[in-house]
Amino acid sequence: MGDVMNSVAHKVKTILDANYKVLFYSGQLDIIVAYPLTLNFLKNLEWSGQAE
Repeated sequence: MGDVMNSVAHKVKTILDANYKVLFYSGQLDIIVAYPLTLNFLKNLEWSGQAE
């Protein structure tokens, strides 16, 4: 479980900046990464296509 507390924001930014399409999915009953946490992560993620 060493990767549980490590941010992947820099990896997601790299993928998005490379113009790949990405689908983020949060399960309805997911208690580890609930929908509000995913939404907060995406709102705070800065990447080149963010304004679109």
